[in-house]
Amino acid sequence: MLPHPLVSEVQLSFPLKPKQITDLFRNHVKALTKHKGKKRVAVIDSIVSNPGVLMPWKELVKICKEEGIWSVIDAAHSIGQEQNIDLTEAAPDFWTSVRFHFVLYFKILVLRPDDLCVLL
Repeated sequence: MLPHPLVSEVQLSFPLKPKQITDLFRNHVKALTKHKGKKRVAVIDSIVSNPGVLMPWKELVKICKEEGIWSVIDAAHSIGQEQNIDLTEAAPDFWTSVRFHFVLYFKILVLRPDDLCVLL
């Protein structure tokens, strides 16, 4: 049996302050129906490329933890743009990024040890 995920998006109309973003996210998540036996996952951009906004992703991860939602941070734009990224403190469930340097290209996926069983 194949999974049939339900997709729900938080619509953001910039400019917004970080508190407005976290409030919109929290209200949206709380309004969603919880389905017994189903895992909820939030995919969050660390930096929205257009219009180039740093999202309050660390605060959004905290909300995810409070609501029992896995957090997946798409940090493709964070390396070189965001200073002092402390994944131990922020503790997202998944954090992924890419790194370009001339011809060198590699992807980064950071997992907590508890989540390794998800990939097996």
